[in-house]
Amino acid sequence: MDLEPDGDQRATKPDTAGQIYARLISQQLKDEQDRKTSLEQRGLAVISTSGILVSLLFGLGAVTTTRPAALGLPTLARFLLIAAVVAFVVGASFGLATNAPRTYAAIAMKDLKRMVTEDLWNKAEDPASRRVAENRVELVDVSRSLNAKKASLLEWALRFELAGVFLVAGSVTDLLLQR
Repeated sequence: MDLEPDGDQRATKPDTAGQIYARLISQQLKDEQDRKTSLEQRGLAVISTSGILVSLLFGLGAVTTTRPAALGLPTLARFLLIAAVVAFVVGASFGLATNAPRTYAAIAMKDLKRMVTEDLWNKAEDPASRRVAENRVELVDVSRSLNAKKASLLEWALRFELAGVFLVAGSVTDLLLQR
């Protein structure tokens, strides 16, 4: 028995590999939860920027249709702006899909309630630690899979947003070259 700093005598149990694995698994689960949050926030950012850019393009479209003589757009510039609007809308759609509700794994409520029954609560620690670790590994597995899907959607959202930016740049370039 070791003497604790506060004077209590407690039996110390040697560290096991399971304790190390449990910390790692817990950290992996936290990392996946943080990744989910980050992906969803970035998806919202794509929606916001795409929406702003589409609004600006519609404003430009309104100005050019009300004063065609002064600001008439060449055919290529007009085509590129239309394509840019489509790209921004598709990008925003993928951003929305990034935030679509997904069914993340969770420990069933009946299992959680069973864990606090006197029968299970007072059992030896080792089997319980392993069962908890197994549950967390399953949660990490499902979270990684769903987060990979969210990441893919976010990548597509950013690709379409980038395409929209290049299409606007091409339209402006065509317009400047026509003047």
